[in-house]
Amino acid sequence: MGADHSRGAILASELDGESFVAFVIVRAAAKGDRLATRLLARALDGMQLAGYSSSRAFITDGNSPSERLFAAAGFRRVEPRPDPAQG
Repeated sequence: MGADHSRGAILASELDGESFVAFVIVRAAAKGDRLATRLLARALDGMQLAGYSSSRAFITDGNSPSERLFAAAGFRRVEPRPDPAQG
């Protein structure tokens, strides 16, 4: 296998019929160049083109960089929904 030159990644999918951003990862060397912002914007554009009018993301409490990233993209904080799998 060749060298891995990736600097970041995003996983966007569908959850319960809604678009969902599962994670955004940026290597330390790429932090500060707005890569996470660009990755999220492209993912949201793609989801909109696929017909989704809104998106969700789960962010761990205290993950300030993610909280700022998603807030800047127009996400708003909502109370967590109960997980039906937890009974």
